[in-house]
Amino acid sequence: MKNKTENLKAINIVRDYVVFNLEYFTVLSRNKREMFFKKLKDFIEYYYKNSTVSDYVLNHGILKKQIPILRKYCLSYEKNLEKQYAGQYLRGKKSNLNQYLLNYEKFLKKEGLMARLKKASKIIVLGSGYLPGTAILLNKIFKVQCYCIDNDMEAVKTSKMLIKKMALEKEIFIMFGDATKYPLDGYEAIFITGSSFPKKDIFTHIFNKKTNNTKIIYRRPLGLYKMWYVPSSPKDINKFKIIKKVSHSDNYPFDSILLVKRH
Repeated sequence: MKNKTENLKAINIVRDYVVFNLEYFTVLSRNKREMFFKKLKDFIEYYYKNSTVSDYVLNHGILKKQIPILRKYCLSYEKNLEKQYAGQYLRGKKSNLNQYLLNYEKFLKKEGLMARLKKASKIIVLGSGYLPGTAILLNKIFKVQCYCIDNDMEAVKTSKMLIKKMALEKEIFIMFGDATKYPLDGYEAIFITGSSFPKKDIFTHIFNKKTNNTKIIYRRPLGLYKMWYVPSSPKDINKFKIIKKVSHSDNYPFDSILLVKRH
């Protein structure tokens, strides 16, 4: 009964908090916006494994209508956070960048082993953002050659400078591009980040290209993290065969799924 009471309390808090703040979001100060996202992220991190809370929030009549706009703001917040880490590192100031990346190293190793990456494997990351963490970590662990694309020119310029400062410009390449149109021939593996979208169009593009032997690693957000990241529907991947899945760890809110194109 105690857990049920706590769940209901949590549900009511997030419902009222999200609905109220989104209604007045455009007039909130920058500090209040950051407080909003920090509280929301703390709530999601705490409850995302709780199916009762997740199911209720994701299917709540009012909240369900708010989720698309909420995701837009959440991804903007995440982008700005990565921009901050990258900027601090580029300016030579004390940065949380290494600790931020360390949080994901264990799971990226699992993904790489699942995809059987090896030294000199050529991979591409769709949606690398200001901080191409997937590429940095996979290169560190497996010594792979990484190509990254993003459709935000400022993010591309920043991450290029970051990679150069890390002396990785001969191993990690950052390009401007649209994940639904970019050439995908010749890569051993394609990594689809949680923030990349629209997922349906990305999977259609991959299927229509010469990717018969290419491994596709897709990250599926879990529980309440579907409020933050755009999930894919089963229909989006029905032309692909699921080979393997790596379950999430405590600090990684995705299941990672290895796919190949059906012949």
